[in-house]
Amino acid sequence: MLAGVLQLGQYALNKKSTDTEEYLQIIENPNDKGNYNHVLKIAFESTEGNIVYRGVEYEEFSSKKINNHAYKKGSARGGDITPTSKYTDSTKTLNKIMISFNDILKSANQNDDEQKIFKSIYEYMVSNQENIANDITEKIKSIPLKKGESCIVTITLIENNNERCIDDSQPIKNYLAGIFDGQYCSKYGKTSKGKGICCYCKNESEVFRFVTMYDSSTFDKVGLATYFFKQENARKNLFIDIENQQYSA
Repeated sequence: MLAGVLQLGQYALNKKSTDTEEYLQIIENPNDKGNYNHVLKIAFESTEGNIVYRGVEYEEFSSKKINNHAYKKGSARGGDITPTSKYTDSTKTLNKIMISFNDILKSANQNDDEQKIFKSIYEYMVSNQENIANDITEKIKSIPLKKGESCIVTITLIENNNERCIDDSQPIKNYLAGIFDGQYCSKYGKTSKGKGICCYCKNESEVFRFVTMYDSSTFDKVGLATYFFKQENARKNLFIDIENQQYSA
């Protein structure tokens, strides 16, 4: 049965041409319903070590750039996980992006060069929030939106005439990878991971128990958990490693 689940998952991913790199597994398509066909990019340029604001630029949404935007929905009250958000209101949307930026900054290596670039961009947005919000509003007015259509708003950086999107940033990759790992090893306030043999590939590696094949899987009910219902030992019921988790999702 496990072999069948693995094969079905592999087939589905191959059909989608899905990447298997960890951080890419939790990126979402902001245009999954087809009504976010426009992208506004808050553009910055790195010139001789200085960050210069270029303005708000436009491009049409492309499914080929889903990973570039690295969209991951956050909580309704806070920001999204990454500095890419669905447009609702210029000020509110920019604020959500800044919350995400700040969260990533706090988790990044403070001596990292990319973190310093992030900090410069964030500080500029804090000091010029109203101007950027006005630029977003003006750019929205120039787009011929159809009924029910909207935009996503993201950040882009130009370096040496090359555009660097959200997914080109190592701090963001690390941040998403950390969230990805947390989804599969932490639950109920417990962490369940350790060395073991993966039930799918039969190789020894770090395995996680909160990778579930079924929505009904729980770890605190009679008949569904062993080891005296200790959540941290849940990995001993069914071992799945990170490489194979996407086939069971």
